[in-house]
Amino acid sequence: MQIQPGRLIPLGYGRYVRSDEVAAIEPVTEGRGPQRRALVWVRGLPAPLVASRSEAALAADLVAVEQQRLRTHELRSMIRQMSEALDDGARAA
Repeated sequence: MQIQPGRLIPLGYGRYVRSDEVAAIEPVTEGRGPQRRALVWVRGLPAPLVASRSEAALAADLVAVEQQRLRTHELRSMIRQMSEALDDGARAA
C-alpha cells in the first residue's frame, strides 16, 4: 500500500486528517455493528480520533490515488496499442 502524502481523508463528522499522518486504523467492535465506525490513530496525537466511517472505507481512501494511477497507466497502454495497430493496418492497405 502506498500512502499519498498530504491527501485529506474524510473521517466524517466534518473532520479530515492528512493521509501521511495516519498511523493506524482500528475498527470499533463493541457496541456497534460491523463496518460502522473506526478509531484512527494519528501521529502526534495521544488518543485516536473516532471516525464515522468504516475501517475498509478509510483504507480505500488512503490508496485510491495509487489505484487511479495504475488504471490510467493501463488505459494509456491500451490506447497506445490500438493506435499502433491502426497505423499498421493503414500501412498494409
